[in-house]
Amino acid sequence: MRLRPLALLVFPLLAARAVATEPPAPAPPAPDAEAETLASWMTGTFDTFDQVARDEAAKAPYRHVRAVMQILPLDLPGLTAGTNERAFYVEQASADALDRPYRQRVYLLFRRDGALVNRIHRLKDPAPFAGAAADPSKLKALAADQALPEEGCDLVWARASGELYEGAAGLGGTCRTAWRGATRAVSLVKMTPSSITSLDVGFDDAGVQKWGPPPGNVGHVFVKRGSAPVTKAP
Repeated sequence: MRLRPLALLVFPLLAARAVATEPPAPAPPAPDAEAETLASWMTGTFDTFDQVARDEAAKAPYRHVRAVMQILPLDLPGLTAGTNERAFYVEQASADALDRPYRQRVYLLFRRDGALVNRIHRLKDPAPFAGAAADPSKLKALAADQALPEEGCDLVWARASGELYEGAAGLGGTCRTAWRGATRAVSLVKMTPSSITSLDVGFDDAGVQKWGPPPGNVGHVFVKRGSAPVTKAP
């Protein structure tokens, strides 16, 4: 009978020791400040109007189109796998046809081997989501399996200076295409807090350019106008 109080003391001590020796829960990943910066620069409404005005004033032989690009954060479960991964919905349209975008994509921003990467996805059926930049409620019907990755076309970012990131895709011939006689595409992008400059060019296997701006052209210069979506261009 005298052992019972001792046993009552021993068992709580053993239980307390077991709790104390359990490994601590893993800490959540620290926020990726660089990814947050890139995401904030990338998000918003952009247009080429300033560049078009310069083309007209200079009577340039190659004229850029009046285009609007809208990029907004996208909550798409099943596409983002980590705390610091971010998805975006992207629309580009002629200024006089914002409800009929000529380019719709989903971007996934993540890290690979330490570098920030944009993985570009086409939409399996883009038509139902046209105009979603102005009416994001349309994106509620978008599922992860409707976003198809463009294999070999990942855009890898590098910080060129304090307020300039440069990205490149397809430099090794990995981004394949069959559009307008080209077999491979190259994309070069420069991004600052106030602009995105995008140059897309297609080549055949002999290295002959099949589409895109002429050599020496910087590409389309999209100036950031704000974060609010637009439904009508000025």
